[in-house]
Amino acid sequence: MRIYYLEEPLSEEDLHFVAKDLELQTAPEQVRIPHVLPPLSTDSDYNDLCARHETLLRANLRHAGIDQDRGKQVAFVAPQDMHWYSALIRAIASETDCYPYVVQTAAQRDAIGNPGPTRVLDTHGLSGLKP
Repeated sequence: MRIYYLEEPLSEEDLHFVAKDLELQTAPEQVRIPHVLPPLSTDSDYNDLCARHETLLRANLRHAGIDQDRGKQVAFVAPQDMHWYSALIRAIASETDCYPYVVQTAAQRDAIGNPGPTRVLDTHGLSGLKP
């Protein structure tokens, strides 16, 4: 399994936790999503802004090799900014046809005001798309 990230790769401890939680047989590969993210602005239509950002992120994901993961559920390390978090979920789902596992680290959870230990969310399952 590949784990995509924008800001920081998972620590060894978090990587071990994710591998155990997802019952992976082999060590996951961490892949950095190349990016130069535009500043968030309030002077644009939010829906238009989200669509443009998703297009940008999809191009960056393709550059990172996400085409290898079409039809597979991947994971991604949630960035600290919630806008990029939700945009990445949509972009990954568009590129792979599966919503990803989301790894929320303790630092990311602190940043969004929901402190706690690292956890993994199955957004594909939460969306009701798993049997």
